[in-house]
Amino acid sequence: MKSFQNHDDQDIWNILICSGVQIVGFWAVVMALCAIGLFFGFPLQAAYVIVSFCVVVALSAFLSEWAGKVVMISAAVSLCAIALSCFLAGQFIDWSCDGNMYHKIAVAALSEGWNPFRGSVADAEAYSFVYPEGSSAVLWVDHYAQGLWEFSSCLYAFTHNMEASKCYTLLAMLALSFLVSGYLGVKGFKGWQACVAGLVAGANPIALAQFSTYY
Repeated sequence: MKSFQNHDDQDIWNILICSGVQIVGFWAVVMALCAIGLFFGFPLQAAYVIVSFCVVVALSAFLSEWAGKVVMISAAVSLCAIALSCFLAGQFIDWSCDGNMYHKIAVAALSEGWNPFRGSVADAEAYSFVYPEGSSAVLWVDHYAQGLWEFSSCLYAFTHNMEASKCYTLLAMLALSFLVSGYLGVKGFKGWQACVAGLVAGANPIALAQFSTYY
């Protein structure tokens, strides 16, 4: 097997690194837009998904030293990774207790306009539909960190698929695999070594156990 040492192969490693950065950046920008929008009273939007991806690609093009070809190929890889993660996550129904007790309710409530800056989830239609007589789940939804729920809520608004919206664990697995493989490749490790290390890092036991749930 040919060793990854020439200029073109360096581009491959840079593409992996750039793709990993874009995926993480996409995640971060979506949550930032959600937080800012909610603070000013705007409901979460499916458009945040598109805007965030475009912003991240633009930033990686103008604020990095990667060649334009690397950035554009990375954008295609990142887009495929996001689509694949949503598709795979959508194939598994989250039957976990916590997932059904409050995670999905929080995502649905946020997508329907609930604003945690302005009131309790108990006032949201999604919550009252599931718990017409109330539930202790309100404590978890109101007080737990809501960044992942906001990210999932935007994806839910975009895909209209509650299960696909829990793709964040798969996205994190892919991003980590890309970053580890790319970094080791740039540092001179053999291609198979870099790829195996990236695969092991991304497909770790914790992630594999949780990618099909909202944990």
